Amino acid sequence: MNPLSLVLLLVSLQADPVVSGPLTDLFEKRLEKITERFDGFSNSINKRFDELERANETRLSEILDQLRKNNIEREGLLSEIAKFRSDRDGIMSEIRNYRLERDGLIVRIQSMHQEMKESLGRWTPIQNLVDRMTGLVWKIFWLVVSLVVVVVVMASVGLFLYVRLKSRIVSLAKGITA
Repeated sequence: MNPLSLVLLLVSLQADPVVSGPLTDLFEKRLEKITERFDGFSNSINKRFDELERANETRLSEILDQLRKNNIEREGLLSEIAKFRSDRDGIMSEIRNYRLERDGLIVRIQSMHQEMKESLGRWTPIQNLVDRMTGLVWKIFWLVVSLVVVVVVMASVGLFLYVRLKSRIVSLAKGITA
């Protein structure tokens, strides 16, 4: 029962009607109609509020679900970036190691070459020919070492790109099927 009808009921119970007749009956019927209309209006407003509350709860749960999905996706991207960085750091350290080895070899070869020059002392035509042949052998050796270094670097880069491409294809395939 709503508050207005309760107040009207209490007022009508406290009043002692002097005349009980058609006017009082008419007044009571009118009050009952007003009370029924007010109750109907109150019920429709309550229903509408309940519908709005359910709609807001649904929308809020959708927003929260989307936020959870975005967080999961962000964490996946961050882990992929971390993996890419670790792969890159590994490749860079391998390249540094190859360079250090190459520099060490160059220093040793230069010292050996210097020792050979000093030990020969006097140059003769045969020694000149031997020196040229030694230079040719060294050039061929450096060519082979350079080719090996280039092939190793290219293979490392190719393997890295292959692994990265494969992971992207797998992630795209998962994204398409999901």
